Amino acid sequence: FLLYARTEIVGQRMTPGLFLAFIVAMVRLYDPIRRISGINNSFQQAFGASSRIFEIMALDAERETGTARLDGLKDRIDFERVDFGYHAGEPVLSDVSFAVGKGEVLAIVGPSGAGKSTLANLLPRFHDVTNGRISIDGRDVREFDLQSLRQKIAIVTQDVILFNDTIRANIAYGDPTASTEAVMRAARAALVDDFRSEEHTSELQSR
Repeated sequence: FLLYARTEIVGQRMTPGLFLAFIVAMVRLYDPIRRISGINNSFQQAFGASSRIFEIMALDAERETGTARLDGLKDRIDFERVDFGYHAGEPVLSDVSFAVGKGEVLAIVGPSGAGKSTLANLLPRFHDVTNGRISIDGRDVREFDLQSLRQKIAIVTQDVILFNDTIRANIAYGDPTASTEAVMRAARAALVDDFRSEEHTSELQSR
């Protein structure tokens, strides 16, 4: 570039002042161009995040079909010949039947994509069964209002999401009226009521 400018100046097709002005302008343009590039990156990140928001906004509203209040499990939960599919003609679950009594522990195992998470999501009515029914103490879950039904169910999902807030706020998410005692009880049940950093633990052990 300098050799080209020298040739142009010698041939009197460019003045030294014009060349200097060009260099100064090019240097001053660098920062605005760099900022524009950063703005484009921010826009791309925003588009990626907003696409998920638009997907959620496009979902159909949940259907509140029941009015009965669920006070708690007294006897058992029954899955009775349950069928479910996300799309018509494409069943994910077919003729599933089993019962779980109060105090029992049930493990559902199978390969990825077999429908384990889908089966668990049917109980709190994140989806409604296509055929058959799910009952709590003999009563169809669709007879209960969603709030009382879901207040009695705790779910630990495969995808762990933490909000940019305190540990207490994360534990109490979904129940803004939760007392400190209730939050501590939930923390003990999840085995997160007593944890320290390795540095803090080493310090305590050396004392």
